[in-house]
Amino acid sequence: MYRALQSTRRAAFAAELINRMTVVAMDQHELAKATGIPRDQISRYCSAGAFPGQKNQVRLAQALNCDRTDLLSSWNTERLKGDYLSVRNTRNNLVSIELKKVVSLQQANRIMQILETDAVA
Repeated sequence: MYRALQSTRRAAFAAELINRMTVVAMDQHELAKATGIPRDQISRYCSAGAFPGQKNQVRLAQALNCDRTDLLSSWNTERLKGDYLSVRNTRNNLVSIELKKVVSLQQANRIMQILETDAVA
């Protein structure tokens, strides 16, 4: 499931990146020159083969005259359409869990108990 979500995120970013490049009439070579990001890496972003880190997101957004969050808006919109669960490895054998799902108050309280966090009112 995690790999599928990452693939969706890369595809949404690629579509938005290509759209923004079209709006400002910029090709991959020009974008690479404007950002300092190698053209082959820009190509990977455009083909959904890679997802840029925050630093490169900022560089891309500046070159495309938009905000970094504009490049991520498609992905965020896709995530809001239905249930969403993301489990991501962090450091020290810990994971980050993000969940968007409509549940009953009883279910929410049970989840909070499992997480050893204050219950929902």
